[in-house]
Amino acid sequence: MDFNLKQQELLADFIARIQERFPAAEFQHITPSAEDSRDVWVHFLIHDNDESLMLRSFAAELSIDMLVQYGYSLAAMVHTPALAV
Repeated sequence: MDFNLKQQELLADFIARIQERFPAAEFQHITPSAEDSRDVWVHFLIHDNDESLMLRSFAAELSIDMLVQYGYSLAAMVHTPALAV
């Protein structure tokens, strides 16, 4: 994906703010949204299910703020490894 300068700034800020608040969250990669290729999904891996829920909530608020202020849609896709049974 090619990003303009503003998108690059927003992505860097989005990732940094999430990792600052959730140091255990591992940034994985960026993909276009499956629903709309203009939207961006930022993938994170986190090993704690409770922390994953808090990260999702925090990222949703950031996403809304960025969408309202700048018109760019970013979303955190939070993945947790499957637990062995």
